[in-house]
Amino acid sequence: MTEPSAVDLSNADQRRDIVRSVWQDVLEIAEVDDDSTFFDMGGDSLRLAVLVEKLNQRTGLSLRTVDLFRAHGPGVVPA
Repeated sequence: MTEPSAVDLSNADQRRDIVRSVWQDVLEIAEVDDDSTFFDMGGDSLRLAVLVEKLNQRTGLSLRTVDLFRAHGPGVVPA
């Protein structure tokens, strides 16, 4: 397992950048629109599970799938 990088999750810009990066990786896309949902951008339930795992690894958090459903877009993922 990869150690979480040193990130300041209280910083909304840094948190959003991490989420965008992981979305790009999981969805295999170049750009992430902050106003679109994971599913609007081509995600599905299997990729959502991968997304949750990768976000947890990158941040050291224990996010759940439901947390990402409630977030709606990369700019509003909880800290």
